[in-house]
Amino acid sequence: MAKKKMVVTNNSSRGGYFIRRVLAFGIDWYLSGVLANIAISLCYGFFNQGQIEVQYNLNGMTSTQAWILMAVLFLIFLFYYVWVPCRIWIGQTPAQRMLQIKVFHDDHSEVTFKTMLIRFVLGCLVLEGTFYFFTSTFKTLLITKYLPFDTGMMDMLLSGPVAVICVLSLLLALRDKDQSRMIHDRISHTHVEDIYVPGKVQKAL
Repeated sequence: MAKKKMVVTNNSSRGGYFIRRVLAFGIDWYLSGVLANIAISLCYGFFNQGQIEVQYNLNGMTSTQAWILMAVLFLIFLFYYVWVPCRIWIGQTPAQRMLQIKVFHDDHSEVTFKTMLIRFVLGCLVLEGTFYFFTSTFKTLLITKYLPFDTGMMDMLLSGPVAVICVLSLLLALRDKDQSRMIHDRISHTHVEDIYVPGKVQKAL
């Protein structure tokens, strides 16, 4: 007997599911970015006698201070994208909960901490880093503190391959008519499923 394919959409159209998935990514990107910018400002103030500023680069920080900042940012993103979907709302970030989509294993079991770690760290930050604030900040750290070359050229060399992977990941999702899986879904053996219920509003707080 042929194995039945699992379909991500149930109560809404695939188009509606895809729109909500994109919206969830955008909201999560914004909220996690706000947390990251707060952390950057506080760290900058701690390193500079209480002078708190909104920083979009690593100017004014030593290499050691920059590494401390990166460690803080990494923990913030782990909390948002790994700990919350594993300990608060299983399989869901705040935006995914609000928009009624959820991450499952491919066998439809609930996700584990190990799975979400692989999905986010390896899949999202390393392979699809163009989409994430942490990866761009880490790239800035490498370029400004450790690579004695033309920064524009190094930025292009580091960003180019990751951008290609991101485009490929989006194309894979669009071609996958059943589960819309991107690269981070595939390497972690997960998919994002539609759990939309008409008229039901999920609170994220």
